[in-house]
Amino acid sequence: MKYLVELDHHKTGQPFTEDSARAFVERIIFPTLARAKELVQEGRIVAGGPVAGRIALCFIADVESPQQLDQLVYSLPDVHSR
Repeated sequence: MKYLVELDHHKTGQPFTEDSARAFVERIIFPTLARAKELVQEGRIVAGGPVAGRIALCFIADVESPQQLDQLVYSLPDVHSR
């Protein structure tokens, strides 16, 4: 079964400083994209990419159950940073 998944970074109201922006990219963005690439290679993500104008990722997941979808989503580093 295919599911549409959207992960959106919620703004805290404070703008990023240069250091906090760099840390966010290194700790969240790069690891999330690396994990997403693995899921593409496994055939679990079949389409998707960044959302224009926001810090967000949208993709179509191909899994067998809602539980498997939960496992996939929670395997992404971005989910743990919230």
